[in-house]
Amino acid sequence: PLLFALHPREDMRVVARYDQMPPTRPLAVDYEVSTSETWNLMLHLDAHDPASMLSFSPSPSQGWSSDMPFDTNEFPFSITAQGSIIDSWGYWQRSEIIAEPPPSPVNCPDSCGSLPSNITLVPFGGTNIRIAVFPWTLSKPRVPTSHAVHGPGSSVPSFTLAEGWPGAALASNRQSEGGIA
Repeated sequence: PLLFALHPREDMRVVARYDQMPPTRPLAVDYEVSTSETWNLMLHLDAHDPASMLSFSPSPSQGWSSDMPFDTNEFPFSITAQGSIIDSWGYWQRSEIIAEPPPSPVNCPDSCGSLPSNITLVPFGGTNIRIAVFPWTLSKPRVPTSHAVHGPGSSVPSFTLAEGWPGAALASNRQSEGGIA
């Protein structure tokens, strides 16, 4: 299976250079990677069919190239999901380390800090800074705005959600039900 992740904008700062000591390595640098974008998001899922809340796009981002498949700014395909800020998820003991996500399903009236909006998930391997484990809340089903995640027999890859999620193992052959896997 392919793992997808939220990919917030990366702020990169050089913290060490290695071009002053032998052997000279002008391209060898150490980076501190951080973000100022919102990362504490939860997914909105339908309890009976979580995949119906996700929309797969097989189109690459504008600058993606197979010559650089794990470019951290571009991606070959993505998933759009509904997400919102979860106020109760922050940093561990006032550090810069992200705390464990709150237990799911999240009680949205108590914890939601924003209205649901679209978030983009990209392949995990093309990210330096990422969130790949999300808390979730239950939402009413919606009609996907682009095309849905397709199952076996399709040219679009299918996927599964990890055990423990409502409706785990979603990649099934339900093409008679509109192609949603």
